[in-house]
Amino acid sequence: MSFEVYFIDAAAATIELTDYVPREGWELREQAEEGSVPTSSIPVVDGGMAVDLDGNRAFYVLETDSDDDDNVLFGGYLWNQVVSRGRDDTFEPWGRAWRASTTDQNAFWQRVVMRGSDCDRDAETDVERVEWLLGTSEAAPLGDVTTHVSTASPVNMDAVDYRGQTAGQVMQDCAEAGGKNWWVKLIETGAGRETIVWYGRDSNTTYDSEFALSNYAPDWVDADLLDGSSLVWPVSEDTEVDRDPSRIVCGIYAQYEGGATYRHNTTTHTAYGHRDMVVPMPNVKSKAKAQARADRMLADLGEQDVRITTRVRLPAAKATKIRAGMRVSLRLTHVPDFETPKWCRVLACSVSPVAAGARARAARKSGFRPPTIPSLAPTASRSRSSPI
Repeated sequence: MSFEVYFIDAAAATIELTDYVPREGWELREQAEEGSVPTSSIPVVDGGMAVDLDGNRAFYVLETDSDDDDNVLFGGYLWNQVVSRGRDDTFEPWGRAWRASTTDQNAFWQRVVMRGSDCDRDAETDVERVEWLLGTSEAAPLGDVTTHVSTASPVNMDAVDYRGQTAGQVMQDCAEAGGKNWWVKLIETGAGRETIVWYGRDSNTTYDSEFALSNYAPDWVDADLLDGSSLVWPVSEDTEVDRDPSRIVCGIYAQYEGGATYRHNTTTHTAYGHRDMVVPMPNVKSKAKAQARADRMLADLGEQDVRITTRVRLPAAKATKIRAGMRVSLRLTHVPDFETPKWCRVLACSVSPVAAGARARAARKSGFRPPTIPSLAPTASRSRSSPI
């Protein structure tokens, strides 16, 4: 086994935890969907009682055998810590065991509040607003704020004062206006670790995995799987495709500052019947912008949400070649629309080690979304509004 585990303590010292973490039996999750923050946990077996963990501190796991520049299996923060004698294989009758919760790097978005006078924004496009945000002192901890920030399809936004709102609320507002996804993630570039920022449509043809996934045996060569050189990897037999109609609405009652307006999509109504949604838009100041945002959302909410959950076992050296946020080619011969390979965006990825010889990682890749299906960003269409 070749992973290494680190956290940054309250004195800003880098502490290695590798020798305290079991070789298997844990799973860490990263997400790449509208700034959402998953929680995971990892055991730290501390028989000598030498470790003292702190919440809110940086935490990351590296794959030292990776043959890719990016050797980061997980990057985020420690959260709450439970101390006990442990349980099962972590039991320490004369010591202690920790069950440390983690959040991924997207927790950053809720850690900073916008406060400068520059937060009082004039009317501008969503792209201009995101570029401003990523250049502020509040966003200084972020690293690469340009490579994966798309400037395509800018959408006009009202003037608004963001003081007192979090960076995540600003990103959410821009994403709702433009129908785009956003997230951050820790990677290794070969010149050092940094946090990258994504802002754009899921359908953007960037940040691709070099691997493809399939359930069609002729797509791969068994010998290549055995020696780890394959570019196509088989998915698990329990792969599921969830086609969810709950996102489909034909009408939006948009509540903006100073009023409300109703917008309707006749095409969706004809295809699926009548179904409305209430969408609060607190940062929208004008009826025209509220109508434009509602129309954009209705264009994205006219088809079922398609999500694939699957698992793939990779060699340790390949474990970072499929990560949350990447675009991956997927074939599922028994699923409509996936009989031939189709690009999908990895919205969530969990990684778990297994002590199984050359197969040092069983990576559970979950939450794919085909980018040809309209993106569910804006967040409001799911978590901040009420279908009726």
